[in-house]
Amino acid sequence: MMEIEISKIKWGSRTRADYGNIQELSTSIQNLGLLQPIVLDEDDTLLAGGRRVTACILLKKTHIPFMRISDLSPLQKFEVELEENVRRKNFTWDEEVKLKKTIIDLKTTLHPDWTVTKITEETASMFNQSIRTVQRDISLANALEKNPDLVKEKEKHTAISKVKRISDIKMREISIATSAPISNDIKMGDAKELIKDIPDKSIDLILFDPPFGVDYTNEERLKSYTTIYGELKDNPDDIYKLNEEIIKHFPRIMKSTAHCYIFCASSTLLKYNLYHLFSNYLTVPPQFLFWKKQSGDNKNPFFRFTINYEPFFFAYLNEPKRLNGYHTAIFNHNALSSSSKNHPAEKPISLYRELIELSSIKGEVVFDPMMGSGNSLVAAKQLGRRIIGFESVKEWYDLSSYNLINTKEEL
Repeated sequence: MMEIEISKIKWGSRTRADYGNIQELSTSIQNLGLLQPIVLDEDDTLLAGGRRVTACILLKKTHIPFMRISDLSPLQKFEVELEENVRRKNFTWDEEVKLKKTIIDLKTTLHPDWTVTKITEETASMFNQSIRTVQRDISLANALEKNPDLVKEKEKHTAISKVKRISDIKMREISIATSAPISNDIKMGDAKELIKDIPDKSIDLILFDPPFGVDYTNEERLKSYTTIYGELKDNPDDIYKLNEEIIKHFPRIMKSTAHCYIFCASSTLLKYNLYHLFSNYLTVPPQFLFWKKQSGDNKNPFFRFTINYEPFFFAYLNEPKRLNGYHTAIFNHNALSSSSKNHPAEKPISLYRELIELSSIKGEVVFDPMMGSGNSLVAAKQLGRRIIGFESVKEWYDLSSYNLINTKEEL
């Protein structure tokens, strides 16, 4: 094998300042010798092997084995060309990950005695990146081969997020296909008791919209309803206890990746610190979500701001599954008009559909402990989810049953 005096090597246009863990390579060369010679052109300009030269300089070596580019096999020349491309070209993210995969595949062919770790380290050094980054990009390149539409993503990080979401959804679809089926099930009765019969780790999404504890039943505009919450008193103390009696079961019945949305009133939220209550049982990010609706009633418009929103929380156990899309904290949906409401606290199906589509996939189980008009489960049924719901007031149970009987899954 030919050798050249290191001081005579021309570095050319190489600009890389950081060659990674040179000390480790130096130790390997000291113990095993230089297993792969560097590559020079006819003018002694370095084409491949910058790390090896640097390691030999660290070892105070004066000479180093080399090969001329003209002596290389076609595959070896291609390897050098790839390394030159890495140094000289600005890549789009998809070009970069494809190139890394090509280099990994080529080095695997050229150096069958090298370990996967060594090949990855060499490739990471070429790009002046961490091994973890290269491993992530190889996974992304493999995903690109299976899903070419990923190239439409403008940024690499959004493509990576999309791949992870696709993977999450596939794993959940497998789980649905292999799990014991849970039939659609709505029951009339006290949610505090009925919830005890729900199997452990069986729920994928909870939509919880309890009474708000704002003495709703005494509002004049609601006198036309024969009942609202049945025997339940809509005062803050009773509703706080009710919330806790139901929410304390959520950690048991939720799958480890399940999501939960909890609605509340801004007045009781602040006065009774509902965030603290919810956080006793679930992981609740310190962020309000808001259902923004058209302007609400305001009997004193010059003394208070018109409230055109309802706050709610997003919650989970420890490590939730990814949301199925991007969304701000604002959900814009018109409230139902008084004339179109069948239940005084009825929320629009469109709001529930959006939450369900963000936090579940077809075949997963959606649970509403206090379903009222049943709109939450109507939305879930339309979207092909399995449903479980409870309602203690017969009038609203009958309404929910009617609405669900007349709802078909969308094709």
